[in-house]
Amino acid sequence: MAGILPRDLLRRCAVSHGDKTALIEGQRQRSWAEIEQRTNALAAGLQAIGVQKGDVVAMLAKDHLEVIELWFACLKIGAVRVGINWRYAPREMLHLIGDSNAKLVFIESACIELLGDGLVQLQQQGCQLGGFGSVDHGLSLDFEALISAGGEPDLPELSEDDLCAISYTSGTTGLPKGALWTHRGVRDTLVHSALELGLHHEDTYYSPFPMAGVPILCASFGMVNGLTTIIPDGVFDAEAALLDMQVHAATVAIFVPTMMQRIIELYQQGDYQLQLRLLTYGSSPATPTLIRDAISTFGCEIIQLYGLTESTAGWLSFLRHEDHLRGLDEPELLTSAVNLHCMWIWKSTPQKVKSYRSAR
Repeated sequence: MAGILPRDLLRRCAVSHGDKTALIEGQRQRSWAEIEQRTNALAAGLQAIGVQKGDVVAMLAKDHLEVIELWFACLKIGAVRVGINWRYAPREMLHLIGDSNAKLVFIESACIELLGDGLVQLQQQGCQLGGFGSVDHGLSLDFEALISAGGEPDLPELSEDDLCAISYTSGTTGLPKGALWTHRGVRDTLVHSALELGLHHEDTYYSPFPMAGVPILCASFGMVNGLTTIIPDGVFDAEAALLDMQVHAATVAIFVPTMMQRIIELYQQGDYQLQLRLLTYGSSPATPTLIRDAISTFGCEIIQLYGLTESTAGWLSFLRHEDHLRGLDEPELLTSAVNLHCMWIWKSTPQKVKSYRSAR
């Protein structure tokens, strides 16, 4: 894979699978050809307003297609993407923007008020602000207007070791800290994770995790082989998730154990028809009871992913279906993270930094 960048994977999907659905959010869908066209136009629009290789572009939003489109556009022109969790306090949001030295921040209209007085502060500091989600967001730049302007981006020369994102940790020991992701790290995570999980071109993958951080990679697996990805319409809702998976015939899904428990409860109470062949989960161990319930309810295989923000997610370990079956008799195995057969990902691990500004 040496020399191949994430933006090359996107172009290949558009060429090879142009008519195939790439992304689904509620009633909205994008084909791979549409994704290519829109992200090219967005990338050109970003360059037209002065965004250059290495500049940081941030987004404060719930989970929408625009979050992925901005991510893809940044990958194309070498801009550095920062996702801002809409559940953060204003102080934390402003910390991410300031720490990363963001040149441009896109804000979903429904999230503008979450910044409080911070919006005025950003405007006074000269940070460019753009909006999406409604025509009257009141910010100087508009996401769709940049795309509508059209044009093709001037793709800069990029190396595998150029930065493409800063992903912030949860800040459990203080303010969130940024981990630097490279194009190499993102590419390796996407390709090798798709291989380890056995994802197919024909799969439809449900990815409900908040995309401000690591989960943006889960929503990007389709870049590898052109599979279809479903994301929530704004935020995760268990009933909506079951309907999405049923309507769009999802074959693979990822949850945290608490999500998985709620999905199982609703599924058993309702009349849903799912076609899952693989259920994946992460963030914390699952109990033997939850694993038994998942296998018996959905009749599919189950895999646990273990990774770190600092390792571009990784993932560093996969607890496979056969490991889970063994763990039902040896429960202590289900809390283990020593199945490290993916240590190659450490070659792509960036350093964790306190300040991106000092790193530049």
